[in-house]
Amino acid sequence: MRISHFLIICILTLASINLKAEKSQQTELTEFFHDYIQGYNLYLANPNNQSAMPQIASHFTYPVMQIPNKGAPVIVTESAQLIKNFSFFVDNLRKNSVAKIVWEKLQVRSLTDNKALAINIANAMDAQGNIVTRLSTLYILHKEDSHWKISAIQPHSISNHINLN
Repeated sequence: MRISHFLIICILTLASINLKAEKSQQTELTEFFHDYIQGYNLYLANPNNQSAMPQIASHFTYPVMQIPNKGAPVIVTESAQLIKNFSFFVDNLRKNSVAKIVWEKLQVRSLTDNKALAINIANAMDAQGNIVTRLSTLYILHKEDSHWKISAIQPHSISNHINLN
């Protein structure tokens, strides 16, 4: 009887450790994406802010795959090209009176200890807080030197949003 109690305690302890590790990874990924969106908002607030686009680009590994809504996937090998691509995207948002982007929904799913998927719904809002447009993006991430990095990004129509939970 004592051995069975010991085994049950061991199993529960291991399950608890695994749950804590998964929660920690979820927290890391959530913080990662809050920092990521902050770069967009810095640029939307001030397109002359020299740190905004490099902040966004620092969240990616290179090469990174960008999969546009239309056309073939593109392999981006350096941050300068990614910055150019994202500047074009964010400048278009600014032309449509977008002042900031906020997460409506952010879901992350750990695949392994160093791989994860994430999907979001982001609200692009004007200065008065009205939603101008809603965006959805799927991300494939990996952990590199204890830091999460985006290795592939796929924006898509909000009508094609999927849930990871």
